Amino acid sequence: MTEEKSRSHGRLGVRLTLKPRDLMEDAEVKGAFSVKVITLFPEAFPGTLGLSLTGKALDLGLWRLEAVGLRAFGEGKHRSVDDTPAGGGAGMVIRPDVMERALQAAGGRGPVIFLTPRGKPFTQAMARRLSQGEGMTLICGRFEGLDQRVIDHYGIEEVSMGDFVLTGGEIPAQALIDATVRLLPKVLGNADSAIEESFSDGLLEHPQYTRPAVWQGREVPAVLASGNHAEIAKWRAAQSLAVTEARRPDLFAAWKARERRPVKGPALRKAIRALVSGIAAGDATEAEDQARALAWIDSGVELARVRKPATPGVQLVSYFLPMDGEHLLLGAHRGSGLWLPPGGHVEPAEHPTDTVRRECREELKTIADFQAEDPVFLTWTQTLGAPETRHVDVSLWYLLRGNVRSLPDFDTSEFSEMRWFRAESLPPGAEPNLSRLMAKLRK
Repeated sequence: MTEEKSRSHGRLGVRLTLKPRDLMEDAEVKGAFSVKVITLFPEAFPGTLGLSLTGKALDLGLWRLEAVGLRAFGEGKHRSVDDTPAGGGAGMVIRPDVMERALQAAGGRGPVIFLTPRGKPFTQAMARRLSQGEGMTLICGRFEGLDQRVIDHYGIEEVSMGDFVLTGGEIPAQALIDATVRLLPKVLGNADSAIEESFSDGLLEHPQYTRPAVWQGREVPAVLASGNHAEIAKWRAAQSLAVTEARRPDLFAAWKARERRPVKGPALRKAIRALVSGIAAGDATEAEDQARALAWIDSGVELARVRKPATPGVQLVSYFLPMDGEHLLLGAHRGSGLWLPPGGHVEPAEHPTDTVRRECREELKTIADFQAEDPVFLTWTQTLGAPETRHVDVSLWYLLRGNVRSLPDFDTSEFSEMRWFRAESLPPGAEPNLSRLMAKLRK
């Protein structure tokens, strides 16, 4: 019997050779997101993944796909991959020794995932997490499943695409790959698409409309043609909430629990005070700044900026620092000339953590992926510039998860460029307090 070959796709970083070979095994991709799929039906791939945006990204080498035929690693003359269940019962179970050989041959990067109805539900958050890694290896289930010993031995994640049963894992694998690959940098033509779509903020997407303005007597909502972007954003947010509450009460309840924050008056001030007092000071300077900030909050003065640039004279700021291991993302700030983390002033009646969410959308065109939703650092800083513009920034610093392999589609009116730096090699002109934060994190 002829040994079944793996089928690979994607052509970034092609290695030239004079030796003829199968075009399906054509390219070695360097640094691209790598997906290995172990399946009894490698001919099912790329399937629909070879079309539209994922297909174009595959051709451009933004990601790489290799389908590994399980049958090639089977036992005996007939390459058997399964056997009867221990203890009896219907159906067949994929053998652990066969799967081990396939996994060793695949040699993929990142987590190993087994598509099975008994797995944990696949979510947008999981797709986002997977997209921030180097790749993944998927196992397409068949028969009655996979021997538990190989799952335990390799720490394989079991993932389900929903409460239903299919004949195999190939269709779920394609759905999981599509949901993940579309979040890779440069795959979507418009970075805002990944922000505004369903589930990106835990809610279903608002209704969509296009031309003609009137169809079958039904009109496009007037607000969408108003040109007032603030009102359009409000309408879409309200519609998103209404649709989610009606169709997915579970998502709506989770959103309410997550977003339940005081929005005005004494309750908001109390919540901000709790954030500040909850920070464990890392050095004497931070302890002094924290005490000063608490006294400022307790004085009853306005905390948020109400008029640019210096009203009031002390203003609350939320910084957020995307990190990936020992790397951190900084931007060359046009106004200050410093390398700064993204962030911005807290708006009146806005919780500082929600400021991070808003600024992350505006400055990085992405969803904030918090390491923790409470700040880890506080600074009290006198700004520079003309006397009439000077003020004090009381800054709360948050940590986000980032991906050193990619740069966000940042706001070029705010930053001239963005780069990843190692924590121990901050650039000249870095925000002076960054070194103190890095020292605190290393403790």
